[in-house]
Amino acid sequence: MSVGQDIRSKILREMIGNTLVHREFTSALTARFIIERDQMFTENANKAVNPGVITLENLKPYSKNPIIANFFHQIGRADELGSGVRNLYHYVKLYSGTEPVFDEEDVFRLTVPLNAKYSPEKGDGTTAPKTTLKTSPKTTRKNTTRKDATRNTTLQTTLQTTLQTTLQTTLQTTLQGTAWKIAELMLSRPEIKIDEIAAAIGLTRDGVNYQIRKMKKSVGLHHEGADQSGRWVFAISDEQSSLDAINPVNLVQEQKEPIP
Repeated sequence: MSVGQDIRSKILREMIGNTLVHREFTSALTARFIIERDQMFTENANKAVNPGVITLENLKPYSKNPIIANFFHQIGRADELGSGVRNLYHYVKLYSGTEPVFDEEDVFRLTVPLNAKYSPEKGDGTTAPKTTLKTSPKTTRKNTTRKDATRNTTLQTTLQTTLQTTLQTTLQTTLQGTAWKIAELMLSRPEIKIDEIAAAIGLTRDGVNYQIRKMKKSVGLHHEGADQSGRWVFAISDEQSSLDAINPVNLVQEQKEPIP
């Protein structure tokens, strides 16, 4: 792996980590990672604390998802609060001779300019600053890749469990009695039919439909898809959010041009 590729990997790690750790998970907005010829950027659901462009001078770290942030820290994928911004300023300067742009609005946008001529391998008459990045022997790299794959699988499973638990806790706090029993069944089997719910909790079909009508107003319950093949989803905020929508690994990557 070349120095440029190593720096690029670190930039990508910080960008994706930022998307996962700082996302506003009550929003159904799909996270996006776009790669173009002269830039790559992410767009992510956000609840802006200090709207505007974030710089090293006005940086005020704020933990939006402390449980997820702590998990990333424990597995070695994140450092202290605010380190991601500082790291990206450092790596992007080395990689393309420019600075990243952090635009904090209700849709958070992180932009990394790309400059093929400034890359450490090609250069444009200007030598990129030297780095102390080291490459490992092939055997060690294979072991590291295997460990990373296992760690990523654990990360995805743990994040999904955390988000599922958060949704369950929110619903349990909001709903009571029969409504909560129905919600439990829908969480465990999103494709469950009304007749199956009625049989499971000892209600008539009309009784279940009555509870569902109330839950549509209180927790944004709705049914997606066809009657026989669809599924139940919940919106726990003003913006509808299904179990799939709050999955942080549901990123859309559109690669239009290869990265320099």
